[in-house]
Amino acid sequence: MKPHYLSFVLSIFLLSFASCTQTKEMLSDNDRKLAQDLTFDADLVAELRKQTDSTFRVAEGNPDAELGFRDSTAYQRFKEKKVGGLSFNVSEENSLDVLAALHDKYKPKGYLIYVSESNSGYGPDEITVLKTDDMFDALRFEGTNGINHDIFTEDIIEKLTTWDGQFGLDIFAANFDLVQAHYLKLPSELPAHAEETYAFCPDVVDQGTGSVEELQEQIRKSRQLYLWWD
Repeated sequence: MKPHYLSFVLSIFLLSFASCTQTKEMLSDNDRKLAQDLTFDADLVAELRKQTDSTFRVAEGNPDAELGFRDSTAYQRFKEKKVGGLSFNVSEENSLDVLAALHDKYKPKGYLIYVSESNSGYGPDEITVLKTDDMFDALRFEGTNGINHDIFTEDIIEKLTTWDGQFGLDIFAANFDLVQAHYLKLPSELPAHAEETYAFCPDVVDQGTGSVEELQEQIRKSRQLYLWWD
């Protein structure tokens, strides 16, 4: 083996070793233990640590998530998957930056990163990271529902699955009564889609935009789906 090649290999080894060492030094004992317990990628946890000094904790989701399901067996099937995750706090002004930095990067690696609680400036947001390649697991984990309108978690997943097949969705926020997603492409029949959205989630107009026409314009400008049941 030629000397210059040996030098190149040694350089690569030293760089990898230094990177690994920096990752270990960046993480606290609690961070490392949590990553190990959840079998999370240490590099992901290190990148999350760069974004916040908040304590990482095991994600609990909605303790009453089962109440959001029409069929309890559907919830039990989800529980059997044993989807695990971690949560942490981040300021409202930084939460979307964290998603922008990490959501797309780690989604192909089997991690779902989303805003699980937004406090509208009255406190920090919460971000949750689930180890799953199914974005609808966020809704199952949070028990997302519109029970006041007789809409259950399964109904929301069914509707979003249909829309995902039509124009593509990428969920980036979910909690017990809310879900937000980016449209991968805008619906070709936007007026009809706005009407369908209003029929499925009246509160986004009745307590939000004020009209279906304004909802349509909001979707066109933001390229985001916003569903919220009061």
